[in-house]
Amino acid sequence: MATIVNQFDVVRGLVRPYAWPLVAIMLLLFVLVPLARRRGMFMEGRGYSATGNFSFFVGRKHIVSLGGLDGRKTFFESKNLSVSQGAIELLAGLVSTNDDREDYGAQDFIKSFLTLTRPEILARKLPVLTDDIHDFRQRLSLAPASPANPQWRVINPFETVYPLMFKLILRVVGVSEWLEDAKALDRALWAFCGFESNCSRTRIVFPSLVTLTHAKKLFFGAILYMAIEKVVKQRKAGKRRDDALQFLLDQDKDVVRFLFSVLMSGITTQGCTASWLTVFLAHSPAWQALCRAEVDAVVAKHRANPSQSADDVLEGLSLQTWESEFPVTIASFRETIRLAMPGAMFRKNASGTAIPIGDTGEVVPDGSYASFHLDNVHMDSALYPDPAAFNPGRYLSREVGGSYDDLNLKQEEPHTYVGWGSGRHLCPGMRLAKWETTMVVSRLLANFDLEPSDRSGSKVQVPFPGPDRNGYRLDKPKVPIFIRYKARDVGGSVGE
Repeated sequence: MATIVNQFDVVRGLVRPYAWPLVAIMLLLFVLVPLARRRGMFMEGRGYSATGNFSFFVGRKHIVSLGGLDGRKTFFESKNLSVSQGAIELLAGLVSTNDDREDYGAQDFIKSFLTLTRPEILARKLPVLTDDIHDFRQRLSLAPASPANPQWRVINPFETVYPLMFKLILRVVGVSEWLEDAKALDRALWAFCGFESNCSRTRIVFPSLVTLTHAKKLFFGAILYMAIEKVVKQRKAGKRRDDALQFLLDQDKDVVRFLFSVLMSGITTQGCTASWLTVFLAHSPAWQALCRAEVDAVVAKHRANPSQSADDVLEGLSLQTWESEFPVTIASFRETIRLAMPGAMFRKNASGTAIPIGDTGEVVPDGSYASFHLDNVHMDSALYPDPAAFNPGRYLSREVGGSYDDLNLKQEEPHTYVGWGSGRHLCPGMRLAKWETTMVVSRLLANFDLEPSDRSGSKVQVPFPGPDRNGYRLDKPKVPIFIRYKARDVGGSVGE
């Protein structure tokens, strides 16, 4: 690794860049380094800097990596850093309009999303989501038995839980027609997975270059676009529905942009997190038991009569109950995001002036990008002792009665947990993600015991699984992960 030098001084106080040749940066940073040690570059660069900040180039793009406390505050609190333009140019590899239109579009998306996820709307959607989860649970119960051990069955959560989350999200902020046609839903999921998995790093350096990867992205994107346009034409011809798409059309919103934003920002994050959480609980017997005890306690509290099954009770819970009576499950979800979400966030300084980085004497120059690597806080042992361990208890406190409650203590330092975003940019889908994931995980734990296994169903003793920390986003694992499950023996309290 090259040392940091103080040779780039176009703007006084600019944080110091790596002294790598331009061509080397273009080839290494987003082609070779991402595959091997992108995270290492960020962590090592931070270590060379007294402030935790350093800068580098990707082609002609100047990026300032913010690592210290002043950097965190600047990244998450500055109103002059554009989330939309940073994401479009550095994550999507596209060319933004380079003005406020990108930010206005993002604000409009958030406003529409929050409208569609108001409590009264979610409560109205609850019965159909409950039916989807019930059907999912029944399919698991009827799946073929494991060849290695007939009392167990085997799943890859990223091939079972992930599609369910795709469906649940579409129920609230998607297209009804896709949900009414199994083939259309499968095709939409197939096209989405193809679209989101083909991201050309080369285009970040050369935005106008059409690569094979980008061509694939355009192909899958076109399939999604045509599927959306087909439904839009039917709606405009008079076929109305009570769903998100109809709301967007009635409000004269950009339907395609909204749905693509939902797919990219919501489904990837929520689908992967719910899948990873299932894996982590299978590998963490103690926390699986605590989450299950929480589910059992809620079932016992709300059971109307002794003959009522756990499924019947869970299917009758209100939105308020789901959101308030599962703190251990929510803490497990939060810990999963901390562990499973690698990579960096990006902003662009399109304000027209340099942005000071606190009191460091350094700045993010106009036209430059700010980045913040999540591991700066999420894998910091000073903030999270034994940071690689799955420990939802970090966010929980124990009451006198022995039950867990949310630990909403004020942190001494700001922005130490950024899984939901932080500061000026909190995730608008946080509520929906917590609610839907809690419903799915609770139904799994109410009905099944989970254990790590191989494809055939034999129990395996393997190191605790985790994502590639050199990845650039929350993602599915490169190597399939399997868990086995069997029906719980609870004296008939779990309904089939």
